[in-house]
Amino acid sequence: MKRKFTTKKRKLIPAITLALASLTLGVGGTLAYFTSTQESETAVTLGTVKLNGTIDNTTFQYYSYGSEDARTSFACGGTANLGDDGTLSLSTMVPGDKFTFDVNLKNESTIAINYRVTLTKKDGSDASPFVLEGDSKGTLTPEDKNETVSLSISLPKETEETETLPLMGKKIVFLLKIEAIQGNVTFEDAGM
Repeated sequence: MKRKFTTKKRKLIPAITLALASLTLGVGGTLAYFTSTQESETAVTLGTVKLNGTIDNTTFQYYSYGSEDARTSFACGGTANLGDDGTLSLSTMVPGDKFTFDVNLKNESTIAINYRVTLTKKDGSDASPFVLEGDSKGTLTPEDKNETVSLSISLPKETEETETLPLMGKKIVFLLKIEAIQGNVTFEDAGM
């Protein structure tokens, strides 16, 4: 009697091959996962630092040797001139004279700021024998819109002749420097 295994064997091999091929195709196909994605924009508005200063020429006051009262010019006839570029020039000043004025600061910053107001000689040289007073530092918030700083320039009567004689007849120009920096940084930290 002959066995019919061969027929079953022949039928079994294609069936196994077909199953393996199906399994191989399934592994190479895509996998499905449950997922969720959401996107939203994040807008960042940067702060601004803006501080303007103007010398208020209505506050000019002149004091001269021997007088405690403010005048409209120095006793020897000198006055101050404010140029269109904001440069302040003093003329005919003599030892014993003092000039005072205000600087109005207008804060248009959107963040808290630190500010610094300084008065120096235009050429950057030592201001001697002049005495410059009123340099100011402070902090302003966006709500602080205006600030006033009072400054003065004087030529003391006790000045040595060796300091004042070389200045006779010369025009001395002073510059007002107004600086502002974001409120969480100091000028020293910024190397200024």
